[in-house]
Amino acid sequence: MSIAVAKADLPAFLARVADECEKAVSAYLETARPNLRFQRQMLFAIAALRECSARTALESPDIRLVQEAASDAAAVCRTLPPDESIISVTAFLEEVVAVCDGFLDESVRVGDGVAWQRFLFADADVSVTRRDGLWRVRVGSRETEEKLLDIALGELLPMPNHRIAELAVEILHWYAHSERH
Repeated sequence: MSIAVAKADLPAFLARVADECEKAVSAYLETARPNLRFQRQMLFAIAALRECSARTALESPDIRLVQEAASDAAAVCRTLPPDESIISVTAFLEEVVAVCDGFLDESVRVGDGVAWQRFLFADADVSVTRRDGLWRVRVGSRETEEKLLDIALGELLPMPNHRIAELAVEILHWYAHSERH
């Protein structure tokens, strides 16, 4: 559920999220083996949050930059084992994406009312949702729906079966853990 943020309050909101993300990422990095891809995405997202929070007025390109940086960082977070810090960071970033969505022109936004979860692996960028007992997978503009997640992934991703299975396990692990919270 997205919180309501007035456009004048957006810089302060972004500053608060940047602070919270920095704390959570620091806590994660103290206990986890450093993942350079994760660190790079988080540094960019936090830098975008900080830069835009320092402005008095944000225009659509600024909001889109923050939205995309937060979306990419949240997607990378979902490729890590879901612990408390990572779930916290992901929730903050998802909130930024939702708030930014509210400020962007409806004609530019893409969505069908379904809660998609984006996963940004080193070799694949996929969005996944579950509805009516079926897995829906989206890669770019292509989409499929299957009873089994690995079958749906295999239809859209040109990679070996063992890699499809690895991605499916990581996605299922995230879904199983995040549903408990």
